[in-house]
Amino acid sequence: MMTKFNLSLSILLLFPVFCYTSIAQFGENNLITDIDNLVVPYSISTADIDGDNDLDVLLSSSHLSNGANWSENMFPLEEINTLYIISETFNGSRSIIGGDIDNDGDIDVLSTSGADDKIVWFKNLDGLGTSWQELLVLNFEDGVLDARLYDIDSDGDLDVVYISFFEEKLGWLENLDGLGNFSSANIISITAFGGSQVAGGDIDGDGDIDLLSANGAIDTVAWHENLDGQGAFSPPQNISQNNDGVIQVRLADMDGDSDLDAIACSISDDKIAWYENSNGQGGFTTEHIINTTSNAPRALFTSDLDNDGDIDILSMAQNEEAPLGILYWIENLDGLGNFGSPVIINDELHAIRSVHAADLDNDGDNDVLYSDIALNTSGWHENLTILGVDKQELVNVTIYPNPVTSLLQVTVQKQIKSLEVYTMFNKKLMQIEGDSIAVASLASATYVLKVIFEDGSEGYKKFIKE
Repeated sequence: MMTKFNLSLSILLLFPVFCYTSIAQFGENNLITDIDNLVVPYSISTADIDGDNDLDVLLSSSHLSNGANWSENMFPLEEINTLYIISETFNGSRSIIGGDIDNDGDIDVLSTSGADDKIVWFKNLDGLGTSWQELLVLNFEDGVLDARLYDIDSDGDLDVVYISFFEEKLGWLENLDGLGNFSSANIISITAFGGSQVAGGDIDGDGDIDLLSANGAIDTVAWHENLDGQGAFSPPQNISQNNDGVIQVRLADMDGDSDLDAIACSISDDKIAWYENSNGQGGFTTEHIINTTSNAPRALFTSDLDNDGDIDILSMAQNEEAPLGILYWIENLDGLGNFGSPVIINDELHAIRSVHAADLDNDGDNDVLYSDIALNTSGWHENLTILGVDKQELVNVTIYPNPVTSLLQVTVQKQIKSLEVYTMFNKKLMQIEGDSIAVASLASATYVLKVIFEDGSEGYKKFIKE
């Protein structure tokens, strides 16, 4: 019989080898953690933990120690610094997210434990991420996989929503005073069979937070209407009952009509699909297949990865032969939810459990993050996309200093004809002949440098003006 401790490993299925053609839109693999500082990294997300206006990385570990952790973003030095342990005694962590739970202006952390059967939140005592207090939200008889932060009762603070795989419950707890003192559980559903993930958003356009759930034991994606904006929910309304082993769900506007559609990935039928919110009120109709050729996709994230204004897909595949684990993205080709083929970002991974996208380097595009429980690593890939320009970033060119205050210089083993500077929205600001350009007059922001060579070729580099 499957237990909660072998769940994550026992569902790796046997499928043909995954094979796609790659393009160079994302940079090399930059490790955030390895086996020396974090064992079995499970979930990955981002938040500004230390209040310095950049995104740090949150990591859970499903190992029996050091379940909640964060890593400081040290940009513009282009490295992510030391891993900080939030709790050494919090065990077998699954989900981990950040949010201001006590309304004191800094980011706290919410996490679930499959080993300790509980949800806790960690109070960021100094706003710098150096001192934490662990506070219990809810105990379970048998494991909880996912918990999220949403304002369910429309009172301006963050409540907790959870889904329990083994107890088969979807519920929420009210943040009673806005300080992180929570109510007892308000049960939304007792038929969340195999519940593995919950997502929140205004599905029916009435201004409050509804919920979307993945129920893998019954192959069902369902939504739950917040009837009064105070947390009284409807029974589950099934969107699809044809998602074999559905494990993750998201809400995003896939077709550009300003309402939230549902997206799901399921591991037993190799399917990623989105479901159209046809009337903007939760009337889900057509299933749109995004991909059925990736083996056992068990991680899903939605984000604009190519800076064209629509929502793309970030996911993974699991194979029985090398390469074992593949990180990839799929482009929303027309902004209407018609998708291209998967494009490989990294094909040297093993067992990816979480994917995420966020602008780690503050250059205006979303970079890609992952966690791999088999390799005991987490990492990120820089997004090299440039807004409005369908060229690739130069990789054999050095620009310095970066960030820059006055004079930007270029070093390359080719003859440079001229340099041009553009905004991230492709507006040309200046042009000069030679291998350096004065940028002191520019406002503090991220820009694109276009390098034009004597042989007629050209390329691009991003830089930060301080």
